[in-house]
Amino acid sequence: MIGSEPPPLIEPAPGALPVMAVVLVDVGVAAGGLDRAAIKALDVPVTIALDPTRPDAAEAAADYRTAGIEVAILAPDLPEGADADAALDAWRKAVPGAVAVVAGPPLAQALARAGIARVGAEETQVLDAGRDSEAGVGRALERVGAGGATVLLHSWPASVMGLRAWAETERGVTPAPVSGLPR
Repeated sequence: MIGSEPPPLIEPAPGALPVMAVVLVDVGVAAGGLDRAAIKALDVPVTIALDPTRPDAAEAAADYRTAGIEVAILAPDLPEGADADAALDAWRKAVPGAVAVVAGPPLAQALARAGIARVGAEETQVLDAGRDSEAGVGRALERVGAGGATVLLHSWPASVMGLRAWAETERGVTPAPVSGLPR
């Protein structure tokens, strides 16, 4: 894990609902996303993914962690031949306390060498790539509805409202941050 202490091992209780990890990418206000205060007010357990190249990445990470919300690094694509280990070191400084890195297969080896959890981009279902409506996001969450799944949403208002509405009514799975998935 990237933080000073790994998240606790979660073992589901007998009869408990399956867990679905929710990663919410903070796209920033300039890109049409909600501000940090609105995201922190979301009453759904999530992991916030931050682009480490954002000028305010460290401040945002500290703000979320202070609010009790776990953060992850949203790994940008690396140019051909780039030093993945050096990039990872820089990202860890930019997003201190991150519990995982959302990354594709090219970074898997560097993350494994560093002992860092990877949320595989190829295994994560992006549910709002088309900037879907609130109802569309809710329907997509209902379709996934599987324990052990990891879904990714962006901090666009309709996506967050859809997540909130789904979490208030869904009874088949329990939304959780990435660290909430059983290992």
